[in-house]
Amino acid sequence: MDVTQKSDYALWTEATIKDKVEQVWAIVFQNSNTVLKQHKEYGFVGIERIPTPNIHEIVLQLRVFDAILDILLANAQDIAEVEYEQQRQLLNAKSQLVAMGQVAAALKAEKREDFEEAIDRLQKQCCI
Repeated sequence: MDVTQKSDYALWTEATIKDKVEQVWAIVFQNSNTVLKQHKEYGFVGIERIPTPNIHEIVLQLRVFDAILDILLANAQDIAEVEYEQQRQLLNAKSQLVAMGQVAAALKAEKREDFEEAIDRLQKQCCI
């Protein structure tokens, strides 16, 4: 089969891309909302001691989505079916992953000001 021709077996159909982008975006934002709820309930001192999933576990589990986002973003310009809306969702999800990583790093380093700044970035971009 010639992989340059569109077929029913194509990996990058418009519907597939849109669905996958929306799924990844939803998972990332669901987890960022979890982090924000934990912050509101437990604050800087208690958020790290939450049994599961705590911020460190969330960030670790989301690494696979970070890799997926990197691949999709790197190839978004080459894949004609990736529309602006999906590119925007990918960039927003990537931004949330970065902010959650900064929350976790600030907690580990006991840097409350950096933690609050990262939480603020999550709140400004969150989707509830």
